[in-house]
Amino acid sequence: MDHNRDSQPIFLVGVKHTGKSHLAKLIAGRMNRGLIDIDEEIEQMYAAEFGERLVVREIYRRDDGQTFRRLEADACSNAARSPKLVVIATGGGLCDNAEAVAQLRLGVAVALDADPELLFNRIIRNGIPAFMSASTTAEARDEFEDLHRRRSILYREMSDIVVEVGDGEPTEAATEVILRIEEHIHGGK
Repeated sequence: MDHNRDSQPIFLVGVKHTGKSHLAKLIAGRMNRGLIDIDEEIEQMYAAEFGERLVVREIYRRDDGQTFRRLEADACSNAARSPKLVVIATGGGLCDNAEAVAQLRLGVAVALDADPELLFNRIIRNGIPAFMSASTTAEARDEFEDLHRRRSILYREMSDIVVEVGDGEPTEAATEVILRIEEHIHGGK
């Protein structure tokens, strides 16, 4: 795997709303790589299999996430084996899908993390997400704090690189991620 690290896929992982999809687009453009958004892939795969177009939240709700997790693992496997140089934006719950996580070994995994309060405010903006059992905003805050703490640890452990992102300019965060990837791939040379 190390013999041709420049050709490895780059996975952006992290808790929901850390900016994975947006940063992946910026990074792919700057690094002259293709972009694969796993959520979009899941939606397309679901439509092809079931003949119905749903967003990932709805797919997740359908059968307690079983179909979603299967499609997520398949999408990550396909993306990791892309013949093109790619940057892959994953979903926020990837760390809870062992089959999908296994695909990270085929590339460079970059964990994005941010202040939990910032992330909670982004998440709750569109209502309480499907992955939460809370029925009130206060319950959702408590649930998210626990979720963020647990998932942040998992993402840090499974990643080659960890980058703290804030509420600043996405172009600055993309620059930092690219620098860290280059250092990782070329060993700081």
